[in-house]
Amino acid sequence: MKKILFVCTGNTCRSPMAERLFNDMVCKAGMGSMVCASSAGLAAFDGMKATDEAFAVMLAQGIDIRSHHAKQLTKEAVSDADIILGLTDNHAGTMRRAFAAHKDKIFSVGEYVGTQLQVQDPFGQGLDAYVETCTQLQEAFELLIDELKGAEE
Repeated sequence: MKKILFVCTGNTCRSPMAERLFNDMVCKAGMGSMVCASSAGLAAFDGMKATDEAFAVMLAQGIDIRSHHAKQLTKEAVSDADIILGLTDNHAGTMRRAFAAHKDKIFSVGEYVGTQLQVQDPFGQGLDAYVETCTQLQEAFELLIDELKGAEE
């Protein structure tokens, strides 16, 4: 099984949304046994819950992230992942510097799917910003799933 790790800053908004949305989309695409996602944050406080807005937006998608607890990015998580996707170019660059031995498997989401996508942090910006984040992730994941399907064929 291919392991994808989504990374943002605090692991309370973007990356938990990415993790659960991606896992939901791959299951619906019939690829649940081939790929799975997890998430972490570059500056996460271990154990923090997802924000209320992230919870609400994901629940509207039929995805419950109430059980999410933030995790700090670790060497073990980086070593264990097959593909590491930062939600912005800055996240990817920071990880490439911090984990240089693994730089060949670190990308931004946009870079990996061939777009200029930078998933901006919705924290503190209200529900509409979270809805926009969800939409950006859905569009990127359609491309990512197509890419992964192509790699499996």
